[in-house]
Amino acid sequence: MDTQSELAQEHPHQSTTVDHLPLEIIAYIMELGHMDGCNPMLDPLYWDFGFRDTISLLSHRFRSIALGTPKLWNCLRVYIGRDDEHALLGTSPESFSRGLQRSGAVPLDLLFVCRRTCDEGRDVGDSRRISRLLFPHLSRLRSCDLFIESMTGALPLFDTFQFAEAPALERMAFRSVEEDAEDITDWIDRKGSHPIFSGGTPNMSSLTIVGIILFPPTSPLPRLQAVTFLSITTDTPQYFPAEFRSLLSAMPSLTELELMSPFVVHFEAFSTPNLRSLTLSDLAANELLEGWTAPVLQSLCIGRLCGGIHDALQHIDTTKYPMLESLVLGGDEFTLTWPFVHATDTLKHVSLMDISRQSADHLLHMMTPSPPCLWPRLQSFSIGSASPFAWSAFLLQRVVADRPILRAQIYGRLYVLDDDVAAIERLAREEWVAIGSA
Repeated sequence: MDTQSELAQEHPHQSTTVDHLPLEIIAYIMELGHMDGCNPMLDPLYWDFGFRDTISLLSHRFRSIALGTPKLWNCLRVYIGRDDEHALLGTSPESFSRGLQRSGAVPLDLLFVCRRTCDEGRDVGDSRRISRLLFPHLSRLRSCDLFIESMTGALPLFDTFQFAEAPALERMAFRSVEEDAEDITDWIDRKGSHPIFSGGTPNMSSLTIVGIILFPPTSPLPRLQAVTFLSITTDTPQYFPAEFRSLLSAMPSLTELELMSPFVVHFEAFSTPNLRSLTLSDLAANELLEGWTAPVLQSLCIGRLCGGIHDALQHIDTTKYPMLESLVLGGDEFTLTWPFVHATDTLKHVSLMDISRQSADHLLHMMTPSPPCLWPRLQSFSIGSASPFAWSAFLLQRVVADRPILRAQIYGRLYVLDDDVAAIERLAREEWVAIGSA
């Protein structure tokens, strides 16, 4: 401290204290700290405003800078109704208005939660006032996450946004619970009701649905023509094959789909012409893959595999998916057969992190014999466990066949081998043996 004081006295214009940093530098540091807890790419339900709220209380200058830095205020979180469990009240229109003013002209990210405790008095009034405050700023709305536990407090928002345009909207999420399905569909069935943002969302590329699947046209969701990413998650089996096909048909630009909902009705044959990445749960895979073609699909992930996974695997081949390069299979209740491996010879990346050791050894032994190699284009291979002998024989045979594995992962350890044949041989002879004997 004495040395710092002496330096400050000798060089008064070169002081290193934070107070002497330019306003722009401090504001930028604040933005970086705030982004750790409020990154717009994170789930808004986990936004953390602690850094912003703390930094603005450190000094009068810091508070002035924080209030004048719009990016500290562009994540808007609205709660309609009380949280009795944590004794929290809903968001007041006054505090919401202050956040809007402080956000300046930067893009807005909105989380709107309508709690089950909403009443038809104050809570509906607050929802109506907040919706009207937000309406003039919809041109700045970049993401919108609606968590609907009760339609009582959500109706003003839906009514206000029916004919609105959201030209900058990129991401939207709709979360709900099954017991509210009737209330939500009742709203869209009302005379004069229309989906929200029916004025247009030309840049909305991402849609996440959790809970109730609201299929067009009986849905409050906006137009979906520009959507490239769709994620659907439900806990109970769904019986809507025709409606699901209609949902996909409404998204001609769809390239990435995550479907973590158990569908229990076989689908008729259908195609997703632009889909490149597909993630499925166990039952969804078993029921959907039989009639599903995707001519440009590059990545397929099936998680939480059940005992009937072989029914799904028999429908995966290069005829239906001629561009398939990446395959991820979760669970341990399956064994990959020679016909399956032979029918998927376009694969470059394979991950089987949950496969049993016995099944892994069976697969490695099957792929080790002399050329021609199975999976000839394979570059990276991840596996949960295997015997050292099976691993070493497999890796060395790939080297001999001039088709080395460039990235290998086993027991949670990743090895970047690239084209270093010596490293591959050393890994095969030493590293796996050491792991196996540990």
